[in-house]
Amino acid sequence: MDKIEDLKNTISSLNNIYQKWLKIFPFDLEIFAHLKPQLELELPIVKNKEVVWYLKRNEVIVDLYSNKTFHQFLTQKTALILESINTLKLVDEGKIDKLDKHEFDITISERRFKLQSQIMKSISESPDYLSFIQEWFKDEMKFIEKIKSISPTIKYKTDHTKLSVRDWAVIFYFADCANYFEKFESRPKAMNHFVKENNINASEKSFSNKYYEIKKAINETNNHPYKQIEKILPYLKRYERAIQLAENEIEYLKHEAR
Repeated sequence: MDKIEDLKNTISSLNNIYQKWLKIFPFDLEIFAHLKPQLELELPIVKNKEVVWYLKRNEVIVDLYSNKTFHQFLTQKTALILESINTLKLVDEGKIDKLDKHEFDITISERRFKLQSQIMKSISESPDYLSFIQEWFKDEMKFIEKIKSISPTIKYKTDHTKLSVRDWAVIFYFADCANYFEKFESRPKAMNHFVKENNINASEKSFSNKYYEIKKAINETNNHPYKQIEKILPYLKRYERAIQLAENEIEYLKHEAR
């Protein structure tokens, strides 16, 4: 009976540690929010997730963490999460639409973290993962400030391999409508430059044919699928004036489809 009580007390203690970690980790930030539902369902207190059954003794052996080693485990987990999700990766993947909002969210989350960590320290609890999170906040704010000082507009990276020739032609259409190719003597020359610059796997003729198909669908027949325009919106970030034109067209086509 003592073994069962000891086991219950150990599990209860480790669960308390885990719940405190869930509470203080900045899951309130949108970039981490998707992780919380699954983590809330877990209680990773078994070392290496191994449960051994001794057949001869008809006994199950579960190797649980101690409080100290469980704190170490959570510190490692914290470091892995913070390394894999940060502003640099979001910029590289083109997932930050509004830098000011992202900065605001991090500022609020950092303040919430400081208040909660102060409470933990006041009761003599200061696990190592607190310093990891604190450093992450500091580094994120420094990086954001550097980005803003260099350029107020983030240069987005996008996965161009997901685009078809028709998608590229839609991008060119709206960029052309926004007068981004005025420096070229003619539209064919602008198309030629656009195809080479973006490494589009298409001949000048096939790209031109796609462009004029799209132009007709948008300007004459009004039957261009608005979902395709929605698809290429992230790729118009380098042609900012074209974004509003594309969004207006989406709304118009949606209205026509009703």
